[in-house]
Amino acid sequence: MKTILKKIKVIAIVLFASSLTYGCHGKERTISAEEYRSKMKAGWLGQMAGVGWGAETEFDFTGKYLSESDVPKWTQDMLNQPFQDDIYVEMTFLKSLADHGFDCP
Repeated sequence: MKTILKKIKVIAIVLFASSLTYGCHGKERTISAEEYRSKMKAGWLGQMAGVGWGAETEFDFTGKYLSESDVPKWTQDMLNQPFQDDIYVEMTFLKSLADHGFDCP
């Protein structure tokens, strides 16, 4: 299951990156490097917050909806979760792309 989720994340990253270049109608679209960095930082921050907030209940509610009382209270220390594979695996993926290109094994 985790392998499937990781593949979905990779696909989502590729689709997001391609959407920055091509709009809905296939027309080329450009943004500044500054705007790109801002969007990437915001996306990364959002992912870290979501992973940290959801870690406490991960796999506890498989196939069920959480009631409002089951949702953990947000605390700022949930933001930095360095040992969560949902965050650090992307760093090794990006390093592999940087070192070996898109055709890396």
